[in-house]
Amino acid sequence: MTRRRTTISRWLGLGAVFVWTAGCGGSGGTPEVEITTPVTVQEATLQTIEDLLITTGTLKATEEVALKAEVEGDITVGPCPGTDRCLQEGDRVEKGQLIAKLVNDELVNRVQAAEKNKQDARNELTRIEKLWSNGDVSDAELEKARLKFEQAEIELENVQIQLEKTEIRAPIGGVLSFLAEVVEGEHIPIGMDLATVMRYDQVLASVSLSNRDVERVQKGAKVYITSLAVDKTVEAEVLRISPTVDPTTRAFETEVLLDNTEGEFKPGMFVKAEIVTATNEGQTVVIPTRIIVTRGNEDVVFIVKEQRAERRPVEIGISNKDYTEIKRGVEPDEMVIIEGFQTLRHDSRIRIRAQTS
Repeated sequence: MTRRRTTISRWLGLGAVFVWTAGCGGSGGTPEVEITTPVTVQEATLQTIEDLLITTGTLKATEEVALKAEVEGDITVGPCPGTDRCLQEGDRVEKGQLIAKLVNDELVNRVQAAEKNKQDARNELTRIEKLWSNGDVSDAELEKARLKFEQAEIELENVQIQLEKTEIRAPIGGVLSFLAEVVEGEHIPIGMDLATVMRYDQVLASVSLSNRDVERVQKGAKVYITSLAVDKTVEAEVLRISPTVDPTTRAFETEVLLDNTEGEFKPGMFVKAEIVTATNEGQTVVIPTRIIVTRGNEDVVFIVKEQRAERRPVEIGISNKDYTEIKRGVEPDEMVIIEGFQTLRHDSRIRIRAQTS
């Protein structure tokens, strides 16, 4: 009598287990093969998921002011406060800080002359007022003296304003993004570009939205901004959406505001923007997007069912590159297969080698 026995073989290269069982009958029966596939599983849980619209953009400063010479003069450049060196591009300046000064002797002389003229007009007005109070001069003479004093005041104010323009001060707090290369004592003509101050303790990401996408985005929406240059992602918000299409790009220009207190994000940087268009707050089953496969024109996942894989059709909702909302097909606490699912069929035998959270 010939004895048949069950033989178990392991194919280590695939990590699968083959079970050979003898059929009923004689020695000519064909053995049936069942493969046991090792898998990694994860418990399906209720989570919050965000629908993300992914686009790109460029950073720009929230405010930028160019400083030009409004009067002519010979430039003097003082040291940066607290240092023994002159200001340089990239230095941070405070609002009102002196950046440079123009020496203009003509304006100084005009101010001195205007001050003397005002004092003379005040003295004359005082004298005329006394005479008028005694009835020795007419109302017209008094009015003439008052007008002359007012004109002297205006003349002094105007020339003082011109003299103040010889001091080039930062109109805002920020960073010197441009500083003219000049030497001490160089004569500066009216209109010459001297400096640019850029404020970017907050920065704007300028992104473009298509006709289809703009309907999904709301002002104030949360945005994740990522810069590969600094390898960092920060949370921001949509500040403004243009109500009209840009005639050049044929898109809606949109500005996203992000905090930049540490100054890591620089104007001109290229960034990725992930705009949150919808959120489901922890009331839905969420699974990794990558484990959803298409079989027979339907989306399916594989669920653990008594050491076997059950193919389960699913209805998906919000989805992004990492996670997908499952509206129907998977219940909370069920075990979904997240590794080793690629070759599974319905009712395949499985062996759980690991469980992740």
